[in-house]
Amino acid sequence: MCVINLIGLCGSGKTTLARKLSKYYHLPILTIGEFRKGAKKYRKTRKRKDGWTSFHQESCAWLKLFLKAACLGWDDFILCTSGLNRRLKFLLSSTLSIPINIKLVCSKKELEERVVGRKKPPKWSYGIGGYREFNEILRQDLKGGFADIVIDTGRLDRKKTFEKAVKGIETKRAWYEGAREIV
Repeated sequence: MCVINLIGLCGSGKTTLARKLSKYYHLPILTIGEFRKGAKKYRKTRKRKDGWTSFHQESCAWLKLFLKAACLGWDDFILCTSGLNRRLKFLLSSTLSIPINIKLVCSKKELEERVVGRKKPPKWSYGIGGYREFNEILRQDLKGGFADIVIDTGRLDRKKTFEKAVKGIETKRAWYEGAREIV
C-alpha cells in the first residue's frame, strides 16, 4: 500500500482526515501527540519554565513512534504530525514505499475558530501559549514544506476534503506503481 503523511497546523483537520482515511484504507494511524502523552509518564523531569516538552520526553516519544512504524514493517500506516522536523524526514526515508505527503492548510481565522472550542492543551506539548502560539511559530515553516497534495480545509467541507485526498492518493499510487513497473 503506502505511507500517508498528513501535515498541517493544529486545527487544520489532520486527525479528522486521518480517521476517515484509516477507515477507508484499513490503515492504522500514528500521531506523535499520542506518543508524547505516553513519554511524559516515564520520567519525572524538572518542568521547563517555557512549558515545552523536555528533550528527553520528546526523544522518547519519537523513538516510540519509530518502533511502532518498525513493528508495522515501515509500511502501510497513516502518519499525522505538523511535519516540520528532521526526525519525521528520517522516518519517511526509512519507509518501504514512497510516502504520499498531504498538507492541510486553512486561514489563520479558521484555525483559531477550530481550536478555541478544544480543551486547553497540555503545556508540555504545545508550550504555555497553547495551540495559538504553536501555530504562529510553525506557520512560516509549513508554508515552505513540500507536499504531493495540498488541501485547503477552510474552503472545503469534510466530505470534499476526504474525496480530494482519496483522489490524490489514488493518483499518486497509480503513478508509483507505473514507475515500479518501468524499473
